[in-house]
Amino acid sequence: MGETISRDAKRLGFDESAIGAAFRVLRSAVDSGIFPGYVALVARKQRVVARSCHGWRMLVPERREMGLDTIFDVASLTKVVVTTTALMKLVEEGKLRLGDRVSEILEEFSSEKQKTITVKHLLTHTSGLPAWIPFFKKATGREEVLRLVLATDPEFQPGTREVYSDLNFILLGTIVERTLGKRLDAVAKEKIFLPLGMKDSFFNPPRNLWGRIAATEEMKQEPRSGKVVLGEVHDENAYAMGGVAGHAGLFTTADDLARFCAMVLGLGTFRGKRILAPGTVRLMTRCQNQNLGGCYGLGWMTNKEWDAGELFSELSFGHTGFTGTSVWMDPEIEVSTVLLTNAVHPSREHKSLASVRARFNNAVAASIGEA
Repeated sequence: MGETISRDAKRLGFDESAIGAAFRVLRSAVDSGIFPGYVALVARKQRVVARSCHGWRMLVPERREMGLDTIFDVASLTKVVVTTTALMKLVEEGKLRLGDRVSEILEEFSSEKQKTITVKHLLTHTSGLPAWIPFFKKATGREEVLRLVLATDPEFQPGTREVYSDLNFILLGTIVERTLGKRLDAVAKEKIFLPLGMKDSFFNPPRNLWGRIAATEEMKQEPRSGKVVLGEVHDENAYAMGGVAGHAGLFTTADDLARFCAMVLGLGTFRGKRILAPGTVRLMTRCQNQNLGGCYGLGWMTNKEWDAGELFSELSFGHTGFTGTSVWMDPEIEVSTVLLTNAVHPSREHKSLASVRARFNNAVAASIGEA
């Protein structure tokens, strides 16, 4: 447990005592039982300003203390860190277009109701596909689960409503894999993790690192009934797919996510390594569904009322993960926040984290001066 504030904090425009107030919001949430523990990080202008951790990465069957280097199952952050980034690199390379019909890429996705769904519909959560289906109850193995996803018809006309859906990103991950002829974890390592120096980011983390991983839920469903999940993906559909899927499966640390966020705020570049073009980043992080009153860019949440609080600018964007994780960025003030918790340990019946995230981000925004 601990807290570190960089000597550069004041030069980068932060009031150090105010940053401490932001972290007190999180410590209070741990002490109130909202989540067992957290690791949080604040960065500005591609430099980490402050880090903090408090609480426990495991409560049962034994207590293990949280550390700044704790590795988390970040759940749906997989959608933006891995799948959206990899998909947009394919667009940049001319391998596909956002307007391409999914049926042209995945030939099994070809029913009359599916044929009008485009890649952009999937990225903006306007495909009409259901939010979630427990495929894991009927299938095991990547191909069996994918067969069920590919056979699922939309529930409403694509492009007419915005409904957040895991199915969208299972399909997007499959599009990346089919286009490149490589599994998504290999693509992520080659095109994102290695170039950015994200050394503690992986799908299916190696067993020698399980001692650093935050535990998630004590499962009630077979085949993991009665087991506290550690080192395996929490999401049941991703688990049924072997731990590698477009919607979930990424394990990472706050420091690795800080590198990713620095790249995004750097308009695609971090420490001389270009991952995306500036125009790509601007497009991804701009609301695409204004006519629907929506709040999604390409993958990213762009409506700051979700979790960003009231003090980040209208340009801010971010994403959350079901296990209790989030990143938020504000290009206007060049700030990013990373908040990783194990809120689904030992049970998923946790309190909403939206208020905690918003109060934390408000306190961070209020700690910044003009530098």
